Amino acid sequence: TTSHWPHEYHSMSASHTDPGFGLSPEQRELLLPTTLNQGEAGLRPGCLSCGPEAQFQVQAHAPVRRSPTLEWGRTVGSLRHGQTVTGYVFGDWVQLTSWPEGQVNVDLEDEAWCSLRDEDGQPQLQYLRDCPP
Repeated sequence: TTSHWPHEYHSMSASHTDPGFGLSPEQRELLLPTTLNQGEAGLRPGCLSCGPEAQFQVQAHAPVRRSPTLEWGRTVGSLRHGQTVTGYVFGDWVQLTSWPEGQVNVDLEDEAWCSLRDEDGQPQLQYLRDCPP
């Protein structure tokens, strides 16, 4: 643009100089983890999330949807009180990976989502435990 000065007219910071601050041990661990075993260092191919898969118990009738929203899409099934499902948590929703047979009508390539809470804020799914890797 006509108002932009080329870089040679602006002073640029030199690389490899002291930035004037230090990182905390927690910040350094995020940059270069030292506590992971070699086998834990990467995600499994095809894994839906870097978070753990978990088991949930259905607390109340819970509709299952194709998308993690109530604004569009449709209900593709429902879960009944006391049933156990597995999935990955994404915010207020769980992407289901297994559910009782006959409860959800989706193809293998389709997604199945259930909200952790109903529209009134009441719990629909209760976390039980992480699934083994």
